[in-house]
Amino acid sequence: LTLRQPWEAVADLRRACELNPNDLIALANLGFALSLAGSAAEGRACAERAVERGRRDPQRYLMLSQLGWC
Repeated sequence: LTLRQPWEAVADLRRACELNPNDLIALANLGFALSLAGSAAEGRACAERAVERGRRDPQRYLMLSQLGWC
């Protein structure tokens, strides 16, 4: 879905972030989806925010991976 309909994924992930602003994995995934949709700068900013806010998160490696893809 993300590769075929990136803006649908962006809309869904934006909603997920609205519903739970503390879900850093959703924020990092939003960054990845934005990058795929052609908004690389905005996507990288989202992924960087997730990495910064999740300094002690045990799943930080996932956020760093998404940042790398951005």
